Amino acid sequence: QLRLARIVASSSWHSMAFTTASSSPSLFSYSPAPISNCFVPMKERERLQRWINAAPTGPVVGVIGRPGVGKTTLASSLAHEQAAISNVRVIFAHCRDRRLEAIAQECIHAVAPEMPLFAGTDVFRAFRETFTAAPAVVVLDDLTDHHRVAQLASPNTVILVTSREPLRVPSVELREWSQADAMAFVAARGG
Repeated sequence: QLRLARIVASSSWHSMAFTTASSSPSLFSYSPAPISNCFVPMKERERLQRWINAAPTGPVVGVIGRPGVGKTTLASSLAHEQAAISNVRVIFAHCRDRRLEAIAQECIHAVAPEMPLFAGTDVFRAFRETFTAAPAVVVLDDLTDHHRVAQLASPNTVILVTSREPLRVPSVELREWSQADAMAFVAARGG
């Protein structure tokens, strides 16, 4: 039996959004529109939550699967929940076919636009230092350059990664629903 968690948007979410100096169209200082009235698999959600809560330092966790199975929905719903619990901002980055260093630089400039990053700067170290001082929930959506993503781990910052490929961090895999699960879902909704 497929167990689902219903996600209902919280109106308090909007008060946590902030503006950013980043001009990148792929980086937002808030998640896309709050997730509302959607369903995500409960078992995978609970596993991610346990990893987040148990991490000794800022956790980096992943959601993997084929396109359209709900990776971004699950990561975004957890990001909203974690941000509300910790009263921190959410950084959401579209990452497909982009270098991790460039994404990390944009995230740094979103929270510390005055920080200079010179050639030769260890971007991963700068990311950790920035997000240690300014905790956040960072969603790296559809990350393809993921081999060093664990190097971004920062105290008090949760990093949620979605990818179509296996990751080198604790991850759950979402799969397409079986016909039986889909029919049970529709029946439960009165369809």
